[in-house]
Amino acid sequence: MKRNKFTLFALFSRYVVSTLFSNRLYFIALFNLTLLNCQTNKPQENPIPVDQVSDSDFQPSLYMTSESHEFLKSKINSQEYAPLLIQLRSIADNYVRTGPPEYKPGSGYDEQLWQRPVGNAIPELAMTYLMTDQEKYFESAKEFMLASASYPTWGIGDIDNADLATGHQLYGMAVGYDWLHNKLDVTSRDIIRNCLKERGARLYNLLLTQDKTVWWREQYFHNHQHVALTGLVAAGLVLSKEDSDAEKWVALGQQKLDKAIASMPDDGGYVEGIPYSEYSITYLTKFMGFNHELLGGDSFEVNDDTFFKNLASFRIYAMLPRNHWNASSTLMTLGDGPRYDWYGPEHFLRKVAAEYNDGYAQWFANEISSSGFSVPSAFFLNLLWVNPEIQPQRPDNLPTFKHFNDLDIAYMRSGWDGNESLSMFKCGTWIGKRGASEYTYDPYGGHTHPDVGTFQIFSHGDWLITSPGYSWGRTIYQNTLVVNGKGQIGEGRWFNGTDYAQASEQPSIVYSHSEEDYDYVIGNAKPAYKSETNLTSYYRHILYLKPDYWIIADEVTASSPSLFDFYFHSDFTFTADGANQFRVNGASASMNAKILKPSDAGKQTFLQDIEDTGVGIAQQLYVLKVSSKDKLGELFITVFDTYAKGSISTVTTSISTFEGSEYLEVRLKNDVKKFRIASDRADKSSPLFIEEE
Repeated sequence: MKRNKFTLFALFSRYVVSTLFSNRLYFIALFNLTLLNCQTNKPQENPIPVDQVSDSDFQPSLYMTSESHEFLKSKINSQEYAPLLIQLRSIADNYVRTGPPEYKPGSGYDEQLWQRPVGNAIPELAMTYLMTDQEKYFESAKEFMLASASYPTWGIGDIDNADLATGHQLYGMAVGYDWLHNKLDVTSRDIIRNCLKERGARLYNLLLTQDKTVWWREQYFHNHQHVALTGLVAAGLVLSKEDSDAEKWVALGQQKLDKAIASMPDDGGYVEGIPYSEYSITYLTKFMGFNHELLGGDSFEVNDDTFFKNLASFRIYAMLPRNHWNASSTLMTLGDGPRYDWYGPEHFLRKVAAEYNDGYAQWFANEISSSGFSVPSAFFLNLLWVNPEIQPQRPDNLPTFKHFNDLDIAYMRSGWDGNESLSMFKCGTWIGKRGASEYTYDPYGGHTHPDVGTFQIFSHGDWLITSPGYSWGRTIYQNTLVVNGKGQIGEGRWFNGTDYAQASEQPSIVYSHSEEDYDYVIGNAKPAYKSETNLTSYYRHILYLKPDYWIIADEVTASSPSLFDFYFHSDFTFTADGANQFRVNGASASMNAKILKPSDAGKQTFLQDIEDTGVGIAQQLYVLKVSSKDKLGELFITVFDTYAKGSISTVTTSISTFEGSEYLEVRLKNDVKKFRIASDRADKSSPLFIEEE
């Protein structure tokens, strides 16, 4: 699509902002070139001299100027903006009622995450005041800023002033200070300004001194980095209007965040799973708004054909069938996180829609907003970023299959009617191909799971094959292979991708093809396993016959006789229904699981405790484990067919032999599919199943 450069405030903000900041752009560019050579041995308590401008000279600039604020206010009661203001006022009213929390002392490693909502509240309240002129919102915003400034710590111990609580509060306080500066009394203004100076300066100096406190310094895929640095940039931008030394904060944050943005997967895939990645996306787009309007850059233009352009597509393909959304289930994702959104996604989808003239992003933002399932995180940004001129476009005309080839995740669905079946397959490296090619260390995949080769099925309203969600990273929790009792690279409380970063080969989807009635995907998962497993090859085939039939074939070989265990997880119990068949009965769906190969496979069903990353059990999932032991190699074929609960499956499956070749025959309701099983083919990355005419 052609990129749409329209923003509601561009006509009013560009010339004002460029005038304010043009004399600083040369300094920032020069500082970026010399930054890595700068070192200091000890953080300075107050490195920025007090050099205030007069109140009359101070003009807001973070996202809005005085002129663009008035322009937005003139539109706020229009059909397009009034519903957004109603929701924003509801959010702000809640903050007015509750007020900021009192300080809570902590001990040990305590991030004091209870402070995050304090920072979040300030822009919501400030925007509501600017749109309504109601004093209660101004007073509440000031109360939250002063409370934040009064907290003796933003995180306990080594992480004080160096992590998420700092990022949220620097950002929120900077926006509030910028927008409300000329209304704040002198005493309050000084308290807030001094807090921003002291907190921002300490974080900046910790970054320069290579202090171990800032453990996320070089973790370019890490949400902690994105949050904290966006807060630092926001504080630097607003203070640089009064003290030029703060420009160094901006330059440092800009340098690192630009690198983070450039490292994101080209396909728009969410590295840490959708909920966590939305956290990063929220803060990266907040920064990109600054970059676009204040720093002379255009992150959206630079990434015109990469992550930010494609992230709406990834989220749309990951959405559950529309008629089955509920408060606990709206999306299909992997890694740590639930089956629903944590941050938005309405606000950043509005930005994507406006920047790229993306009607699909606009449709999804509208749809998830009207459903009530968008989480109102940074809701004020909706008023700034919505472009009512973008025509929403339903996904009905999109292909039902999509291979996101950087993360190597494939989504397969039977349609877009709202009641379709949805499945996915993952067989990629931990941070995607682009990231893996750029880094010789792990720039963070901690919320990723050891789940190469996994798949999921949502059909007829139920999660029939599913993932563990937020949990300890164990391969036995995933729908994939465990060899000789050993799992994949990266196992642990938090995923560790060091072995991937040093490997010459990465797991990948090696074949994908889609037709009207089927999708076929093949993944090479062997590189996900260490040499001590004795695994020499592992190709997983997913052949999806639309709408409700999946053939899962696994070709495995080892250097010595080995035990191969395949795990399949469900929300519902697997009940034996014959020698090699199991039935799953959900709330609204049923599923048959039939083991076709090997004929002597071991079969076990049980309820598995999924260990939390903290203490205790996160949840329990039902497991079907299919095994073969003391083999150098084996072909496993397991088929799944789904149907509405209370009805009867009309699918039959069999394997036959003719003239030395094996054939898989699937009798569907209105069709018969016959495939030759090409086990003897030389190229294992090519299809195992060859359809007979």
